[in-house]
Amino acid sequence: MYRRLIITILIIGISGILSAVDSFGYGSNYTHPAITALSVDNLVKDGSLDRYLKNQIDLKEGLDAIFIFHPEIAGSEISSQIERNNDVYGKDFRRRYPTRLAQSYTAKYLMVSGSEAEDHPTERSQHHFHDPVSNSGLDNNYYGVGIFADFLALFYPPAEQGNAGRLICSIVSLCEPGFNLDGTSAVDRVTGDTSNAYPYNYFAWPDTRRYFYEALTAKTNEERDHNFAMTFFSLGHSLHILEDMAVPAHTRNDFLYDHIWHGVIHGTYLEGFVEDGRMVGKVSSIKEKITFSKLSDFWDNDGSHAVKGLAEYTNNNFLSEGTIFRKYGSPDWINIERTEIVAEDGGKDVVQYYRGRTSDGIDIPHLAAVGLLNPIFDFLSDKERAGHTAYLDPDCYRDYSEILIPKAAAYVSGLTEYFFRGRLAVIKDGPDGIKIRNLSAEPLYEGIIEVYYDSASTGMRTILSSYIISADNPVVTGGVTEKIVIIPPTDNVERGRYIVVFKGRLGEEYGAVIGKVYGDKLLFISDRDGASEIFSMSPDGSNLKKVLLNNDADITYTHPVVSPDGTMLAFHSNRDGSDGIWMLDFASDIIRKIADGYWPFWSSNGKQLVYSKKTGIKSDIYIFNIDTNEETRMTDDSYNNLWPSWSPDGSRIAYTSQRENKADIIVIELNSNRMQNLTALLDNLDRWKPSWSPDGKMIAYEKPTKIVYDLNEHWFVNVHVLEIDTGKEINITNTDINNSEHGVWNGTPDWIDNERILIESNISGETWSDLWVVNSGGGGFITRLTNSPGHDGYPFVW
Repeated sequence: MYRRLIITILIIGISGILSAVDSFGYGSNYTHPAITALSVDNLVKDGSLDRYLKNQIDLKEGLDAIFIFHPEIAGSEISSQIERNNDVYGKDFRRRYPTRLAQSYTAKYLMVSGSEAEDHPTERSQHHFHDPVSNSGLDNNYYGVGIFADFLALFYPPAEQGNAGRLICSIVSLCEPGFNLDGTSAVDRVTGDTSNAYPYNYFAWPDTRRYFYEALTAKTNEERDHNFAMTFFSLGHSLHILEDMAVPAHTRNDFLYDHIWHGVIHGTYLEGFVEDGRMVGKVSSIKEKITFSKLSDFWDNDGSHAVKGLAEYTNNNFLSEGTIFRKYGSPDWINIERTEIVAEDGGKDVVQYYRGRTSDGIDIPHLAAVGLLNPIFDFLSDKERAGHTAYLDPDCYRDYSEILIPKAAAYVSGLTEYFFRGRLAVIKDGPDGIKIRNLSAEPLYEGIIEVYYDSASTGMRTILSSYIISADNPVVTGGVTEKIVIIPPTDNVERGRYIVVFKGRLGEEYGAVIGKVYGDKLLFISDRDGASEIFSMSPDGSNLKKVLLNNDADITYTHPVVSPDGTMLAFHSNRDGSDGIWMLDFASDIIRKIADGYWPFWSSNGKQLVYSKKTGIKSDIYIFNIDTNEETRMTDDSYNNLWPSWSPDGSRIAYTSQRENKADIIVIELNSNRMQNLTALLDNLDRWKPSWSPDGKMIAYEKPTKIVYDLNEHWFVNVHVLEIDTGKEINITNTDINNSEHGVWNGTPDWIDNERILIESNISGETWSDLWVVNSGGGGFITRLTNSPGHDGYPFVW
């Protein structure tokens, strides 16, 4: 039978094959790009990928960020790979999403283009097969069929692709140099384990990781730009190889019969139906994401998970043209149903279909059609008769595509998220160091954390420090490294901005790369647009963004504070009609109320919040445990206790206590519960809203110039700094009736570093306040950061 098949191919091949396009897998010109776009759109709607790109690695435009392939960096071989098949004859053979050197493309476009380019040249497609039963790739090179491919390869011209000879080869699709009817497994192809017998894959998973690492660490902007382009383009190639696992022929070792006999010669097969019918466009948007902890599991996890790898799922539940109820033990049908159809002559015919059901419970009304010759083979078992006579028709293709296209998109969404799954947080540890918290769901092993900065003087990205993680001492999920010492560079393009990169083992993946671009940000409250809202901006006043929108003037927000690892925002609001502490999870955008109270402040480990809470006619200090949701009362006296602030080392809490004659700054030592009044022996003036310096040696607070003001008298409130060890107090804003004609309130201090403090002030003379940077040593006002017709206040630095 197979010898006759080969003879038929040889006779018909040149004359009848010319109408065939995209013989391998889903069509590369429409279907693969469309599935990738559907998957990326799924992630866009979910928001997770865009948030990662924007918040973790500072790609401010997310998936719309633009990158360029730089020819001087790419080199000749990669350049040819980037531009492959852009200009071949025949529009059906050219890439619909071409990539060219020195042109700009968005990250999303590059992923879609890469998923298309994986089939250019077509010789790559021989490595897009994986049989999860035999755990092997394509193996159809039997009975001398390889001679046919070798013969057609003679038509391939040694010169460029874009000539007439290339057109013949493009149409035939088998005559790429090196094309064969066997290949390495798709799993090996994507993981970079392809043997030397096959062409090198420049777009395997390890290559994509390498491009990503270079995108984060390369010295020049051009190098980083090029490698970001390569990252997204190369990732698209891996997505294509996973998408092909939703093609039954690719998981049931059925190239020759399914793709050649049915696809090229007979003209009817699943991939052609999906391509010609634009079936992806008929799929509504998806929400499912299927993900695993190991890369190869997306293809084949050997049944070790409740959710199968995509190759397993397709092999187990669907049929290919050459394996209909034979060669494999599954799928089987659950019953046979009769369907009335309109025949070509307009009459009505009755067709019987085997009805199936997938392993996850989805009905397949048309698993296969019952062949007309089925009754003749009644001497065989039902399964054997079906194997000899059943066939697939367009109704089968339609059922298959309606299940497999969304399934492919769900797996591809998961694989894309898997690539970017690593999360790091940077925690300040004094003026000369940081710690790194592992926010990933998997531990970090056997790798290195590197810290870089961008030099304003040289224009180069330069390494500052590194930290080795051993196999024996991993950084577990939620774990924190030891202090990484950093000497702050004097020529940093932005003070306090660093690029943190991990390279090593993440969970079960070796060679993983995680990036985190860290820089100081400022949060504050403003009613500039008519209602209280939370804003963020860079320390120089640029990059102003709204973090939490509000158009209800009756709702107020105060005192926003971000957790040390940057994942959560706590704030006070009356958004439900009463004073409460609310929390926003940046990863999910979910907001929830956690307690009654106001003026929240995070502990240094990010596991607790301290705040004030009304207890009758006065307030007391409470601590809320994020993990247990337990609330602990810290003060229980006769005083009104307000505005708590946690020390940088987590050992103490400072707050204002309104006592018999004045409001003082009190410090609680948490280990012993011992309380110390820091300002008892100073003057009789009040002191409000304490704020610790980063080194824990000073506290800033508000202090009025008088004990009592007359009814129409201007108020003057200044920010003071107290040296804890010496008890020395410095007025750092120093405004009063002698140097201002109007009342001035300088307040709510928060430290940028040990030398600079961020405050709100109406020093400029308006009735509203703006944000200012002042010198902590008494050097006065340094910079005005905001200038809006509204109250800007409650600043917080993170």
